Amino acid sequence: MKKCDVILSIFYSLITNKKIKKMDVIEEYKLTSITFARYIAEIRDFLAERAPHLELIYNKSKSIYILKEIKKD
Repeated sequence: MKKCDVILSIFYSLITNKKIKKMDVIEEYKLTSITFARYIAEIRDFLAERAPHLELIYNKSKSIYILKEIKKD
């Protein structure tokens, strides 16, 4: 699968309120940990530039990534 397809699949899962587990994605798309980290960084960069009201959060205790809306005061 192409890089852009994998990143879009991860992003689609996030925007449809699915939780992302690193190992599940690595196994499904046959990625290395470093490649996965790069893809997550690219999604974070995209969100910072195009959707600053959204943040990609890693929950360390559950080992999941979620997309969260940032509330501005």
